[in-house]
Amino acid sequence: MTKFNKYLLDIFIEKHNKCAACGSNIRLQVHHKKPFHDYPELELDFKNLITLCMSEKECHLKIGHGGSFSKWN
Repeated sequence: MTKFNKYLLDIFIEKHNKCAACGSNIRLQVHHKKPFHDYPELELDFKNLITLCMSEKECHLKIGHGGSFSKWN
């Protein structure tokens, strides 16, 4: 990931500063609705992004990846 891409994802989290699943604002991460390895043109498309957390509820892992980061959703 380039510094520019990281910068844009940081901006996304600033604007979407709560987990879309549980509302937490702890350990937020960006999740791609359509995986960017299959849709590289959507990697930085804000419509393809959602903020999920890795707080105690682990929404990014459980909801975004079905319980395993080796899976993609």
